[in-house]
Amino acid sequence: MDKTIRLEFSGLNTTLLSHDKNATIYDGDTFIVLEKLLTRFCPHQKALFILNKSEENIYNDFLENIKSKGINPLVCVIENSSLNVDSASVMFTYPEDVRVVVCFDYSLFDYAVYYSNANNIRLILALSGVDNLSALKPVLKIKNGNKTDKIKVNPKTSVIFDTQKIKNSASSIKNLYER
Repeated sequence: MDKTIRLEFSGLNTTLLSHDKNATIYDGDTFIVLEKLLTRFCPHQKALFILNKSEENIYNDFLENIKSKGINPLVCVIENSSLNVDSASVMFTYPEDVRVVVCFDYSLFDYAVYYSNANNIRLILALSGVDNLSALKPVLKIKNGNKTDKIKVNPKTSVIFDTQKIKNSASSIKNLYER
């Protein structure tokens, strides 16, 4: 593994803290890091996975693996659409004792941020590239009928970057720092 990337991610965590972000960046293989985080944050408890319809079957093996570790994964499938009160309401049909919400799909990050903020639970975002760090925005816009509400958000967030995907990405860590 490239030690330069590790060092820069360490610096990124310091930068996030200095900007009052309640987020920690982890790097490594997404599934290995995610399993460790779930075991640490919600052992023998429920984790809600917000998935895109096309992702539904992709994560079956991983979900079975964490079940064997004592974590109870719940899956909420949402169609790709901008965040609105009607489409977000499906997430609130899950039990109140969910301890972590996990999202892999950038188009659904707003849903995950909204759910974690509303329930004051930990959020885990598995990002596919450094460009997606804009998911840590401080204000979330949610369509509510004919108007758009703005909600200040700063949930406890763990962000996982798969360093192999980043190395293969056209994005650069330098661009991320500049933003």
